Amino acid sequence: LALLIWLRNCAGTAGFENMATVALVSNLVTYLTQVMHFDISDAANQVTNFLGTGYILSIPIAAIADMYTGRPKSVYVVAFRNRNLQLPEDPEELYEINRDMEAAPETEFLPHRDFYK
Repeated sequence: LALLIWLRNCAGTAGFENMATVALVSNLVTYLTQVMHFDISDAANQVTNFLGTGYILSIPIAAIADMYTGRPKSVYVVAFRNRNLQLPEDPEELYEINRDMEAAPETEFLPHRDFYK
């Protein structure tokens, strides 16, 4: 339990991801050697091929995911959803952050201009 709490607090999601990878690899080696009757060197070779393929494929899959479900699509969906919203008459109502709570309001808040409306 202490290990899980430490992973959650210190390592975060990457810690759990690494723990799952180690568990998968150890189970895969056990499966390949005992059930499939691979030699230990062949099992290790298959596992490293599996991991290498997973790591290499993450790059093009992430690029494809960004192309089809990335930020531009999210912006278009939100813009279409909010197309009928009215702008407030008072530009101060557009700020979502309280100015009193900010350390440097002169650099955090840009003045509103009619140029972008």
